[in-house]
Amino acid sequence: KIFFDFADGIDVIDRRTGERTKTQLFSAVLPFSSLLAGEFVLDQKQPTLICAVEDAFYEIGGVAPNAIVDNLRSAVRKSHLYDPDVNPTFVEFANHWRFAVLPARPYRPKDKAAVEAGIGVTQRQFYNEVRDRTFYSLSELNHAYREFKKRLNASPMKDHGDLSRNDRFANEKSYLKE
Repeated sequence: KIFFDFADGIDVIDRRTGERTKTQLFSAVLPFSSLLAGEFVLDQKQPTLICAVEDAFYEIGGVAPNAIVDNLRSAVRKSHLYDPDVNPTFVEFANHWRFAVLPARPYRPKDKAAVEAGIGVTQRQFYNEVRDRTFYSLSELNHAYREFKKRLNASPMKDHGDLSRNDRFANEKSYLKE
């Protein structure tokens, strides 16, 4: 499985006008290893979601057979506890990449606890790390985030001894499709 979700991002400032542009943090997390992938984007619209999901698959080096998504309009047309209606365009995208879309139940954050934890780690650590920095472009923000993810995924996890997310991912990688 892989979990996808969005959260509020860090503002990007236009150098010339000083105008602030809000960003969204797209996160993808593999549950066993807690390997974190994702990027900052400008919105949660369907084309952005599709590009972000593709980027996450390239980042982790494969496609998980099942993707658990939050009830975003761009992925789920109508949320329902037992019979959600997945957006047809997103279903076509999933069929092309050969993964199943499993929408999380509405108002059940435990259904996607892995990605919620990944977002929490990013918000506590990365946001704190860059709180005094000003980003003038989305690419500059994403570059800083990529560096953070490299360090985070390589650092030992406190509950798993000397193992890092990357070490645990070595066991999980065999379940991904090329």
